[in-house]
Amino acid sequence: MALRKKRQIRTAQRKKDYAYAPKHILTTQNNLRFKKIIWFCAKFFVIYFVLQFLIELADLSSLNNFIAYASASLIGIGYLGNTVFVAGEVFTVTNLCTGLVSASVLAAIVFSLRRPKLGQKAILFTSGLVLLMLINIPRVSLVLYSAMLGFDAELVHTFTWFIMSAAVLLIWYYGTKRIAKVKDFSELV
Repeated sequence: MALRKKRQIRTAQRKKDYAYAPKHILTTQNNLRFKKIIWFCAKFFVIYFVLQFLIELADLSSLNNFIAYASASLIGIGYLGNTVFVAGEVFTVTNLCTGLVSASVLAAIVFSLRRPKLGQKAILFTSGLVLLMLINIPRVSLVLYSAMLGFDAELVHTFTWFIMSAAVLLIWYYGTKRIAKVKDFSELV
């Protein structure tokens, strides 16, 4: 009898506690949505950090050299390997300058979502990767050109990285709409 009484008291206490909680927190649907968002975030960060780690470790010297060559050639300045010489300053194109970091963000977004199907995700990522690589060369050229004009190259570099981030989101958004024919983006998570 005492055990039953304790259960009734605990149940009454829980009901009293829930009475002050917003009703939308208590719904199963919102709990499920919350779990899906947590799962998306976990997959996103694992994919991103693994790719970031691999980008830093990989030998991308030929890609670095090509980006230095293409960027320096666009504005007519000297380069040697992955090093570009601008107005008495030396700039080195590293693995983090290749556009692959932006591509890793795109990969993390695309492959963390439930939809579209894997084949469509691969097409979206591959086409986005090519587009990001093509955007990256003028971005690096702009940083070098700003240094040639006497502007703060580091500030321009940061600004253009935000532009690349916007490009990643636009590629994902329009690519998902076009490839997966998704109209309601809430169904992706």
